[in-house]
Amino acid sequence: MNAIHSASNDRTLHLDGIRGVAALAVALFHFSRAFDNSLISGNHSINRTLFSTLWNGHFAVALFFVLSGYLFFNKFHSSNIMKGAEAAVKRFLRLSIPILFVCLTAYSIHKLNLFTNQKAALLSGSDWLARWYKFEPDLSLAIIESLWLDFIAFDPARTYNSNLWTISYELFAVIGIIVLAIASKNLNNFLKIALVAVVTAACYGTHYFEFMLGAALALALNIKQPKVSCLIAISVITISLSISALVLPAGISEFASDLLYPLGATLLIAAASTNERIKDAFSNSLFVKLGEFSFGLYLMHFITINSVASSVYAATESLSLTFISYAVSTTVLSIGFTYIIDQPWTKLLNRIFRKRKPLLEQPLEIKA
Repeated sequence: MNAIHSASNDRTLHLDGIRGVAALAVALFHFSRAFDNSLISGNHSINRTLFSTLWNGHFAVALFFVLSGYLFFNKFHSSNIMKGAEAAVKRFLRLSIPILFVCLTAYSIHKLNLFTNQKAALLSGSDWLARWYKFEPDLSLAIIESLWLDFIAFDPARTYNSNLWTISYELFAVIGIIVLAIASKNLNNFLKIALVAVVTAACYGTHYFEFMLGAALALALNIKQPKVSCLIAISVITISLSISALVLPAGISEFASDLLYPLGATLLIAAASTNERIKDAFSNSLFVKLGEFSFGLYLMHFITINSVASSVYAATESLSLTFISYAVSTTVLSIGFTYIIDQPWTKLLNRIFRKRKPLLEQPLEIKA
């Protein structure tokens, strides 16, 4: 999940579109995990094809992380230490306050006993859906989790939103990318490539690897700035999605999360960033609008799946009615979150940090 949501320009609109599709994939994946896990099993042949990337939540998270590494390395590769320090503070505030709202919303629903996921899990047989909200309503947890635990010590057994496991990476990995970008800005290209390659290799086996692949892609495109033909771009995307299928062959499935999904995400972003037609396709207004709501969609669908959707399923055991209620409630909450909480808060932060000049950039006043 990425939470950048800065004003987009033409160069990054396609990345907003990709982010939006990724957020939708996570929401679809969790719906299946909650109410019919067979939909994402290897029993369905479509889950072995590239089309299954549209509901592969694991690949979607890799996309979020690679996107963050790519965008932040690009943004800070010619910046300075003071701007980097301010960016780290802004990043924490950017993430924590909207998450506080989400956790307080979940606490209120919990307090009113409106989370019905346990009842629904008994009917659907979902071990995943049965994991959540087993603890007593806890206001202090909702607050402390948002401002501290999600970043330092996330506990999946006591959380108001299990999707928040990604947040510590979205803070600390991004700070690491900013430091790397600033530290390497005065190096020649050979040393930059060597430094990024070594750090990327060192991160393999962790989620920091995805962020580093994004940084490596940003560096490569900054050095070369290639433009590829539509045929090459489509071929790369086909390869990208094929190695990112939900169910991979037994011989390579063990490398899915650590290697194949991150590589698939990197190749997809590379293809979309180096061909104008593909870039325009992902810059479609529908995809961009989905990208605008992506942070809200990523955070709010977990709440609706455990409350509204679970209630409908418990009452009807109808997948179609449950999906309709899930889609409608998630859409409404995501849009409300975006326009009432997310965008106003982001604009306020932008104004605060735009008005403040880093200390080293402030003019030196000498009084007589």
